[in-house]
Amino acid sequence: MEDIIISDINYLHGVSGTGLFLTEKRENYVDANVMRVSPSFFRFMNIGIISGNEQKTLGEMIIDEVLAKRINKDIQLGKVLYDYNKGYTLVGISAPFVSSNYSGRELNGFMFVPSDFSDYIGHCYVKCYANRLKEAVSSIKSVMKDALPESIEVSVPTMMDDIYEEHALEFKLRGIVLFMSIIALIISVLGIYSAITLDTEYRRKEMAIRKINGAGVRQIVLIFARLYIVLVIVTVAIAFPIVEFLLRMFSNIYYSFIDTGILFYGGILLFVVLLITLTVYVRIRNIARINPAEIIKSE
Repeated sequence: MEDIIISDINYLHGVSGTGLFLTEKRENYVDANVMRVSPSFFRFMNIGIISGNEQKTLGEMIIDEVLAKRINKDIQLGKVLYDYNKGYTLVGISAPFVSSNYSGRELNGFMFVPSDFSDYIGHCYVKCYANRLKEAVSSIKSVMKDALPESIEVSVPTMMDDIYEEHALEFKLRGIVLFMSIIALIISVLGIYSAITLDTEYRRKEMAIRKINGAGVRQIVLIFARLYIVLVIVTVAIAFPIVEFLLRMFSNIYYSFIDTGILFYGGILLFVVLLITLTVYVRIRNIARINPAEIIKSE
């Protein structure tokens, strides 16, 4: 085990409380998410501290950058902020904390108040070393089985399991889209292969005459390839803007989304061009190597 922290909640499914006040009289209410955290929370979760430092006592707190901007762009460290029970001295501002990719909670920002969880422990997070997950899970299960009655089934889910549960719809949708994409590619390849086969067979005599007149393999390849180059360009010009529009609409649901920049579309275009080139090459190579004498004899 590399590190262990305890928590009252599942970090993907809730918050410890809501709301903070800017004055001791509980005035100037700010809608915010309150998280009770262990002292090593920020190191454990790899959340950077933008300014200030981590909490050292139970009377200190940290807010994330989103909440800091909502309160005041020039908020000063050392200011005392309050929840419903007590006041905390602001000692640091962290990078934005994301607990859900589409719940909208992150829009309010987070305040992190330290706790020893002496009153309640709901979850325990364990960080294991790289490539030691199975050993860590086995060790934890062994400890739990010794401490719990045999009638209780021991389960040790990972944070990735929580992410799969939180985004079950997206993972199912990804599988469906991947399957449909493969089917669409197969149909497209078969259609292209059929089209180039009919085209080359129909123009065999024309290619024989061109070879007699001195046309080389390169010229013949360009004659057939030109049509498919135009088709790819037209398809890209129509499809990519539509895809970009749909993805932008879809991305509004989520806090973070895939990068749909030049590399994304460039990778798709390169893959499609290579697939079409490979499909077309087989037929063009055969027609480019025909023997004009055999074609004329057959005519």
